[in-house]
Amino acid sequence: TSKVRLGEHDKSKEVDCIDVSDGEKQCADPPIEVDVESTVVHSEYNKPIRLRHDIALIRLAQEVAFSDSIKPICLPIGEDVRSKILPEYILTGWGRTKAGLSDILWEEVLKHVPVSECQQKLKDIRHIINISEEFQMCAGGENLVYSCGGDSGSPSGGDRGSRRRSIRTIRHSICWCKLLWATKLPKYLHSCI
Repeated sequence: TSKVRLGEHDKSKEVDCIDVSDGEKQCADPPIEVDVESTVVHSEYNKPIRLRHDIALIRLAQEVAFSDSIKPICLPIGEDVRSKILPEYILTGWGRTKAGLSDILWEEVLKHVPVSECQQKLKDIRHIINISEEFQMCAGGENLVYSCGGDSGSPSGGDRGSRRRSIRTIRHSICWCKLLWATKLPKYLHSCI
């Protein structure tokens, strides 16, 4: 049975704690694992072009109680948010670092890269992939080399006040040219709303 782990920050610790003052610690609730009831992969995944429609829905086998360390991420439902191109994106994950896969959840800010520029950089390194501006987007940054591998499926998005919105899901990154491309989540919300 597949499981989803929620409320995790540091995979090397049973409980995540921080020192607050005078030796006192503040600890989060332990992470929980929830069984996956079902997964629905997009019916046109990899059709007609490789890596197109790379999105799926996962239904958990039980309801999840939200806490300080388990919170929902907002989906961009409003048209003003769905069509917006952000200048930068926040990527989170436990991806590869200089020392291997990270135990600690990290966050990185990446700059928006026009699809045409991204496509040209991929062509320059002979990486044959046809990125669709309609269904995908690109981002990049100097530190992207540290977010390579292990981050597929991670959310990227932007903050709106105190709420974070998931705008994209990460699919692939090309570490040596510091690029990643992702599925545009808003493109697929029409069938969910």
